[in-house]
Amino acid sequence: MQENIVHELIHQWSTIKSKNPSYSLRAFSKKLNIPHSALSEIMNGKRRLTQKMGERLLMALKLEPEIKEQLLRSMAEKSSYSTLELQSFQAIAHWEYLAVMGLFKLKDFQSNTQWMAKRLGITSKKVESVLNTLVATGLVSEDLEGNLKRTSSINLNTPSQIKDKGLRQFAIESLEKAIDSLRQDNIKDRDFSTVTLTVNKKDLPRAKKMLEEFRYKFDQEIESVPGEELYKLVLGFYPVTKEVPND
Repeated sequence: MQENIVHELIHQWSTIKSKNPSYSLRAFSKKLNIPHSALSEIMNGKRRLTQKMGERLLMALKLEPEIKEQLLRSMAEKSSYSTLELQSFQAIAHWEYLAVMGLFKLKDFQSNTQWMAKRLGITSKKVESVLNTLVATGLVSEDLEGNLKRTSSINLNTPSQIKDKGLRQFAIESLEKAIDSLRQDNIKDRDFSTVTLTVNKKDLPRAKKMLEEFRYKFDQEIESVPGEELYKLVLGFYPVTKEVPND
């Protein structure tokens, strides 16, 4: 839920700024009754939003009562999502890592590399390398008998709205896996659709927020734990036209 609140902060700040270009971030922080430096770091992804600060911001932001109540409830219940810190993500910035993590939530899970390799269509050597890294980063633990388990049952999100080569590579690999599925998997087992539309740039923050809210709702309603198969949802929203510089 942290990203939802940050997106709402950015959206409201952008809305006020569009109407009053002279409106400063310092004035916005004063309105929210939090230090200017703290607000700047939160909005730029440099400071993690604590539950206490999140609740404080939600009470200060102008939101529809039902939306505010939903976000407050989600924070109180400690959302089932956890966004990986960028440093942690950089160590596992390839599709196989989160895929192996996902295997632990399958009904037929087996704590051995051969089974994992067959389920993901990769080599046992690659699985061993992935597991060694996951254990080293504390995302997976191994008991004295060699049995593996996730250290947390919550879903892991990749960081967003941050420019990073690892994140970009992860997105590319996710799209490549989607292409493989389009070519290889039976149509009854997958779904691909697109829509081309015209938009105004001022609506981009709202569009991104809507996509994030959809991802969260989709996960909450569709995921089954334990499940039968591991799926990946890949959403892309990007410009088709290129800006033409003024002569």
